[in-house]
Amino acid sequence: MDYKIHIAYGFHVNCYHSYRGDTNDAQGFGSDLRIIRKTLKTLDGLNAEGIPVKGTWDSENFFSLEQILPEYAPDIIEAMKRRVKENGDENIIMGYSNGALGAMQEDELAASINLAVTNEQGSGLQDIFGTYEKIVRPQEVMFTPSQVKTYNKLGVKALCLYYSCVPFDAFRTLIKPLDDEMAHNPLLFEYKGETLTVIPTYSNADVCDAGCLRAWVKDLRKKQESGEIENDLFIFINMDADAIFWESLNLPVVKNRIANTDGIHGLVKEVADLDYVVFDTPGGYLRNHEPVGTVSFTQDTADGNFTGYASWSEKPYNRKIWTAVERSRTADRIIHNEDAFLSRVKLLSTTHFGLATPVLNIQRETKANALAKELTESFTDKSGELTVHNAAGSNLQCIQLAYSGDKAVKIEADSLEKYTVVPMSNGSVFVMIRFSEVKDSYIIKTAEEEYEKKPFERTLESGGAKLEFGDNNRIKQFTLNGRVIGGNDFISSYLTYGKKRFDFTVESLEPGEIIGGECLIQKGKINLPGAEKQGEYSFRFFTTDTSEGIFAITDVSYPYTPERDAISTENSTLGRYTDMKWEEAVPFSVNYKNTGDVSIIKRNFEGDISSFRASSYGEADERNRTLDSFNNQLSAGLIGLCDKSGGLLVCNARNVLSSMAYCPMRLKGDGSVAMNPFGTFYGSQRHHLNRSGDRIPLTYTLIAPQGKSLAPSYNGSREQAVLCLMPFDGESLKKETLSDLLSFADGAYATGSDGILSPFDGDNIAVHDPGDKLENVKIHSPLLSGIKGNLGKYIVRGIKAVAYITGRQRRAK
Repeated sequence: MDYKIHIAYGFHVNCYHSYRGDTNDAQGFGSDLRIIRKTLKTLDGLNAEGIPVKGTWDSENFFSLEQILPEYAPDIIEAMKRRVKENGDENIIMGYSNGALGAMQEDELAASINLAVTNEQGSGLQDIFGTYEKIVRPQEVMFTPSQVKTYNKLGVKALCLYYSCVPFDAFRTLIKPLDDEMAHNPLLFEYKGETLTVIPTYSNADVCDAGCLRAWVKDLRKKQESGEIENDLFIFINMDADAIFWESLNLPVVKNRIANTDGIHGLVKEVADLDYVVFDTPGGYLRNHEPVGTVSFTQDTADGNFTGYASWSEKPYNRKIWTAVERSRTADRIIHNEDAFLSRVKLLSTTHFGLATPVLNIQRETKANALAKELTESFTDKSGELTVHNAAGSNLQCIQLAYSGDKAVKIEADSLEKYTVVPMSNGSVFVMIRFSEVKDSYIIKTAEEEYEKKPFERTLESGGAKLEFGDNNRIKQFTLNGRVIGGNDFISSYLTYGKKRFDFTVESLEPGEIIGGECLIQKGKINLPGAEKQGEYSFRFFTTDTSEGIFAITDVSYPYTPERDAISTENSTLGRYTDMKWEEAVPFSVNYKNTGDVSIIKRNFEGDISSFRASSYGEADERNRTLDSFNNQLSAGLIGLCDKSGGLLVCNARNVLSSMAYCPMRLKGDGSVAMNPFGTFYGSQRHHLNRSGDRIPLTYTLIAPQGKSLAPSYNGSREQAVLCLMPFDGESLKKETLSDLLSFADGAYATGSDGILSPFDGDNIAVHDPGDKLENVKIHSPLLSGIKGNLGKYIVRGIKAVAYITGRQRRAK
């Protein structure tokens, strides 16, 4: 037997953080520079000892290689270049601006990959290092299955995706457990006939889960020696280059004698004497090793809270920035501007959305706001006649337009068949127009008139769908051709605060103003104990003469409670305070009455529509048969549920309010799924199969800051969205209905003005800004804010984790 175990150490270089600022100190990227310099020095020292260890670097280009490092640490770039030439270090691709690759359109993804290789500013990997491997380690391991085809077009050899024991993971919880041979070798990922190599990737948490790297390697070696595994194996440990795990902790008394406390030095030295260990790189291993198996899943991956997209999608601020992205995309289909396109690629940096919890660093928000404003100004044009440009290629045009009046708006245009105008509450209207012809653009003329007074009916009907309200002004039931889609709990609205549930109160139901349809407005209050300002909401349910479906304009103003908990720590300087008693924000939860195994329907930003079964989580790990929250469903305007009898789609107008994954879900014990558009669930993290009897995952989930609730970001904010509830019978929608839904979701682009209506360039979200009020409140310390209510768990779990690690370390000597 001559099988080997290859080990690679990967350093994820990104000096542009969501949780720290832009200064060369501990409040900014100073920690990055310090730890990277130490890592380079340590690697050099190990090589000088005759240990042939190599580094694998996946570096962000625009902010780090192009700006921060040349100005503040040119020595780091020079050392990295030297190590490539002299020591065999390898550079692989992260993406040009640490972008949210999984949530990109095909053209944005192509630009992110190509610019990471070479660009006019000379910050590409080829430009700086002269060589690189076309292997992609996506920022935050964001990936959507249809991108296999795009990556193949771009000539990408492989993706590195976490197969990890903690929620900082991509796909361990999505498939049945891999045996150790497959878990430590390249795999073929297959989707709709296309394949791409995926390298299972691990973090320092996985090293701890094995006890120590030496114990992990020896466990695998036993399987090679017994014949259970007849192959070489590959362990790729990849983590942020600023992670403290890479540097020696120099603990008092024990020094660095406990495994995993001596940084990269310890990780190399503890296996350097094993003659079957080969220090390698991902590209080096791929050159001599073919994939050993095939895997497939249809969920979208990311390594955020609840092992998905929550951290970048579920904060109100996320939707402010993402909606600017969406409007830019719509405009770009009509007037492509290369500068604006590149600005959008930069704005798509994950750092402008998360991972920071529950809000971003204040400097990061400031930069993101400036980029979003610049992008919006680049496509806003109010000159000339009011023209609606057909960005969706449809004869149904749906768009929010600015209107400061309070009367009904009459619309005239060539080839117009039907139209609907619904007032919104921020000086705008939502307009849906059906034309008899598909044209590139339509010139719109308007006039004002009085609204028609209609009799008050407690029912809305459209295309067989019926939404009924009871005498208590609450929803009674939602049906499709007599089949019950949802009962009196079809829409649930509540906040979880201080471990208690506070339901939105319903105060009234009344006819709503509308042209070209029927409308009912449900209004009420949102009350929390101790709030300085209580909240309110209105749900404007309506039908339209232009198409089928029950639509809703949701307008939610959340209460404001005093923010006295600091959320800055040694590793996270957000410059903010919060109220950590906020746990869940559930403004408009949709509860579909399923009759069997439920599948989640989703559409990604390449336009691919796919689905996955909710029960697949439990099939991968029986402890995940219920999930307090999951968000593996990118949602480009379309999301939904279906079973053997039919389904329900919840679509949204992307240019009004959106995020990359706007609808988190909850999997209940009876197999049903609750959808929470523009909200956030909270509870226990997903279980990850592991080696340590849950000791390491439980400790990780307790201390990881991104594992906290995102609900505090809703405190005092206001959001307005436009949704469509579309039930259907059978396995799929009619082609015409789907086409209308996508036209509603993707929207149109408007230019010019007729004096009454004009393009809307405002925000449908307002985030509370405490301003100078912070000077007058009693602030709780960062330490107390971080461990409040958890001190006992910290101590118990920490002791168990350390005992496990030291025990495994002793046995692996």
